[in-house]
Amino acid sequence: MKTEDLQLISTLGQALYANPAQAQARSLETVAAMSTLAGGPGDEFLERALGLMLHQAERDGLRSSVSGISSPFFRLSAKERFVLFLLHSGRASYRRVARLLSITSEDVQAIAWQARVQIASSPDVRMTAPHPSGSSKLKQSCPEYDPAKPWMQKFIDDEMGTPELSFLQNHTAVCPDCQRALNSTREFYYAVEKWVPLSVVTANTEELGATLKRALRRGQIEAGQLPSDLRFFEAVGLFIRKRENLIWLGLLGLLLFALAFAKSRVS
Repeated sequence: MKTEDLQLISTLGQALYANPAQAQARSLETVAAMSTLAGGPGDEFLERALGLMLHQAERDGLRSSVSGISSPFFRLSAKERFVLFLLHSGRASYRRVARLLSITSEDVQAIAWQARVQIASSPDVRMTAPHPSGSSKLKQSCPEYDPAKPWMQKFIDDEMGTPELSFLQNHTAVCPDCQRALNSTREFYYAVEKWVPLSVVTANTEELGATLKRALRRGQIEAGQLPSDLRFFEAVGLFIRKRENLIWLGLLGLLLFALAFAKSRVS
């Protein structure tokens, strides 16, 4: 698994768990579990790991009282935090998130918008993230405004196809109302983004990355996926950990002891 993929899993842990220690523990558990499964590193492998992280977070729930959580981001559901983190991380599109959650891209847009509105409505964010709205003077040429998933969000998330993007760029250049709606949404968007944990909070990021790599390597070795640079002590450890090898080693020891004992009696 690539270093940036391990980093993504680690940072996702911090987005799913308010407690950094729990976030790190769950990231390590996920990497260790995924390393034992069949299938080499790749996008599909990474997506399975991300899905496992979300599943575990939903099972864990929030350990502390919601009223005791200061960040509005952690007042969202695990699924909402998962969606926002992946979209703001730049590592996932609507389509990829939809595939991970087994929903449609339209559903992803609605979840993201609801989550952003909830963060923006908190007292800590309200003054810096004015709630955007559609054009007050909607003309026939203006794009349709859906309050559940407005076009401005899709535009800023960079999820539009070339024809749709070209139309909106040309339209907002000549429509002051739609331009104002887009500008206010952009202000709202980046005010919310400040609350999305997009970097790992740890005293030593390099140490955490090395720990994840060790967990991945150890799991792969135990699953029989031996790397080309397998070290001697790793091979010995793998041999000792297998129960059948211990049995044969014990029998060999008994045989050598018996031979030595017999030799001493003869002499």
